[in-house]
Amino acid sequence: MEAHAPADLRDAVAPTPVAEGSFGLASADFEATSRSTAHWSGTRMNRLVVAALVVIAGCSQRSLTEHTATADPETQAPAATSTEPSAPAPRPRDPPLYPAWVVIGAVTGPTMNQLSIEEEVAAVEDLLGADRGLLLYAGGPGSRGVLVSGRAADAPPVDPLFLLVGDLLGGANLRDSHYRPLSVNPHAPATEPKIRAALAGALDAPGDRLTIWLAGHGEQVEEPWDANVGTWGGATFDNATLQALLLSNKAGRPVHFIGTQCYGGGFADALVEASERACGAFAAVWIRPASGCDPDPTALRTSYGVHLRAALKGQAIAPDLDQNGVLGLSEAHVSAVLGLSGIDVPTLSSQYLLERAQGLSEIDEADPDADTSLPDSLFEEHHIVNTLLERLGLGLGVFDQAYDEAVLEAEAFDASHTFETKELDAAAADARGQVLARWPELEDPWHPDFTATFANNRATIARFFETSPEVALWLSEREEYSESDDLRYQHELKLRAIERAAINLRTLRFATKAFEKPALFERFWRLRDCERAPVAMRRP
Repeated sequence: MEAHAPADLRDAVAPTPVAEGSFGLASADFEATSRSTAHWSGTRMNRLVVAALVVIAGCSQRSLTEHTATADPETQAPAATSTEPSAPAPRPRDPPLYPAWVVIGAVTGPTMNQLSIEEEVAAVEDLLGADRGLLLYAGGPGSRGVLVSGRAADAPPVDPLFLLVGDLLGGANLRDSHYRPLSVNPHAPATEPKIRAALAGALDAPGDRLTIWLAGHGEQVEEPWDANVGTWGGATFDNATLQALLLSNKAGRPVHFIGTQCYGGGFADALVEASERACGAFAAVWIRPASGCDPDPTALRTSYGVHLRAALKGQAIAPDLDQNGVLGLSEAHVSAVLGLSGIDVPTLSSQYLLERAQGLSEIDEADPDADTSLPDSLFEEHHIVNTLLERLGLGLGVFDQAYDEAVLEAEAFDASHTFETKELDAAAADARGQVLARWPELEDPWHPDFTATFANNRATIARFFETSPEVALWLSEREEYSESDDLRYQHELKLRAIERAAINLRTLRFATKAFEKPALFERFWRLRDCERAPVAMRRP
């Protein structure tokens, strides 16, 4: 009798016709168990937003009016962003009978599908064994839409004035980039229905521990249990859906969940509710962004996901903290945390449990004078705290003061940067108003008169941009904003380094409270034992 993958898995990888102008999303209803709406009362820290400005090459080196008048008119107006043809549809991949892993590259569309996300899902697939699991990514097999910085090598030249006008009037600042076809062959697009079907099928399939690796973009939320990621086409996959899937796991299959997206630590809430069978590690606590979304093919990758994969592959030294000769997820997590130099503030699901217990007043606020040597079995936290405090040159007795000072310093720079942002927005609004009062068709690049308006008035538009005081002020404010952002980011890096030590020190302090509550104590150790288990990877 021929063996077939479970129905949910077949549904997950069934091809979805993608018509031009459509993401091919299928409608689906799903009853998801939602958490209590009790308000989280834990201390919040201000979000420090990292902004990036695209520098327009050539604009500062020659006059805008010097653009050759004999150039092909097609280069003076919106042209094809890439000459790369659409890739032929690859052969559909059959799902394995019993998946050992599900890897998800969750992005809402091409502008959010930075090259580094494709690199991550490809590397994870190789790490876990390409023939052993399911890959759901972006628009699915045969699609285009990987965002790469810089113009394509064979793309025609672009008028710098067109780019500058786009900076002032346009939306997403992605004009100095191009799109290319996927270089991986996913089983299916990462739409919400496909993700849900793939996870349901994999969870119900017999097998050892299932690894779920979620990469992409998380959304900042008011409460951790509202955590979500955007999926292809714009729908969201959220914590409540993950929780419902884990709790309806008929096979009782154990799960390792790894999330590398911004604010991903909120998904730990689902793991806490399903602590009988699931646990996980995250690149960022629920109130913090994560690094790693980069379209630049030449940039050095230094995110949590990169360091975690290096530890799991044996390419980075990971401490054998429990001295059992086996690398557990929590030990790889320790290695990743200690390898970081960016903005990531990683966490484990067991740490989130204690943070949630304090936030919901189930345990008291952490006592700075608590005897953190009491839970000496928490060797992950001890190793991180001791190592980071030594690097930071801080003693335990002065750490809280140093942390408070770093927070105040970062908040001051954030306030200054907020002022610069308002100044830039006001200057841009004034300059935009002057442009649109003269050439209203330029407000909408889809307007049928847009191309002709730009081409026929190019010389006049160039003179306006060179002589307008409103445009000059906008360009000046943009430069000041960039300098302010660079300075603020350096202080953010300093704060995040201290926060990586702080979250582990808080766990030690909370543990002295939690260990007095048997039910909380038992749930914590279920999660921690799960986190110490090895990740199921491909066989050598």
